Amino acid sequence: MATTFVGIELVGENSRARHAAVVLQRRRNGVELSHWSCRINTDRELLEYLAVNAGSSGVIAVHGQGNDSSELFMQRIWRVLDYRLLFAIAPRHRTRALVRVSPPEVQRAFSSNPEMPPIGVLESVRGLAPAVDFLPLAQCLNRLPTKGNIYQQVDITVRAALCAYAALWCWWHGPAGYDVLGQTADDYRLAPRLMDMEQGYDVPRR
Repeated sequence: MATTFVGIELVGENSRARHAAVVLQRRRNGVELSHWSCRINTDRELLEYLAVNAGSSGVIAVHGQGNDSSELFMQRIWRVLDYRLLFAIAPRHRTRALVRVSPPEVQRAFSSNPEMPPIGVLESVRGLAPAVDFLPLAQCLNRLPTKGNIYQQVDITVRAALCAYAALWCWWHGPAGYDVLGQTADDYRLAPRLMDMEQGYDVPRR
């Protein structure tokens, strides 16, 4: 199975959850948007979703509204899917990593305009390396109702997509492409950052 990069936005917990997840896959000719779910209603459903879509190599990047709930869920992913909780990742064959990220920090990393909405940041990554076309996701979200609980999932799903791209970016570029923030194992996270890159930069061949 292709190397996968999953972004998860955790909202609520257990049976009152409103999670979202976005999955990217590395292919021979680049990286593609593979799957997404705008509403995952329980922690168990999310674990089942990951079991199907997370693959056997790649990175899962998680963001939650509260550190406690996200920490507990990351521990469950770790136990159930055998992902390693890592402070640093680098391009490597069959790497499996589980990390924390912050969507606002991801947004700042890839946009010089602090007023740019998150969906605009997703559109801009088509010009980066690696490039990802999030247009199918944007079109799907634009078709959702503009009021009510369903529309609230738009922002949650966009944050999950930012997490997914952060997972890809950090894996693709290795330690040169991110900073490790936080003081302890309980609050650390990876923050992507742009850097000077040679034209045509790519993952080292293995």
